[in-house]
Amino acid sequence: MADSLVMKIDENTYTIGNIYLEKDLKEITIPGHINMEEGLIEYLAVTEYGKTHESIAVLDIQPLHLQIALLLFGLDYGRNLEFQGDSIAPRGDSVIIELAWINSKGDSLVYSASELVKDYRTQTAMQSTAWIFTGSALYKGNFLADLDGSIIATYGDPAAILNNPLAGRVDDMVYGANDELLPEPGTKIKMRIKIP
Repeated sequence: MADSLVMKIDENTYTIGNIYLEKDLKEITIPGHINMEEGLIEYLAVTEYGKTHESIAVLDIQPLHLQIALLLFGLDYGRNLEFQGDSIAPRGDSVIIELAWINSKGDSLVYSASELVKDYRTQTAMQSTAWIFTGSALYKGNFLADLDGSIIATYGDPAAILNNPLAGRVDDMVYGANDELLPEPGTKIKMRIKIP
């Protein structure tokens, strides 16, 4: 159906809004751009109306579409965070996140999300990790990620769809944008979410 939320492109490719699902590759691709190349962050990614002052990337999607895409791949979510910085470890299935872009020389670059986040305690890249599908919470019958624009959090957030599982998630002063690797703000990116 032309008005269906999920559109089939071919045997292995589907779209939900701006999100591409590659069934055979077990991969979700999302368009966006770099928002910050330095400074403290609480998010890896938000929408254009999210907390852009503390997010590395801005994604051009409706957050609910990402939650649906993850569910279509059969992932289970936890939705167990009560508040930002909750010390309870997030539960849910895990995914691998990468960001890809073309640099000024025309080279295609791909980095894991963890490499693009700086841990201020060590002044090195964040420890390599998968990200947890906690699922966004509901608030008065509304999908909270759609209301807040929160998509992927480094500082634990019940509104976000994916959360950082590392111990630093409980402190909003731990993570920053890795200025050694990130391109300038406005650089177009493709975020790839890989399903193990």
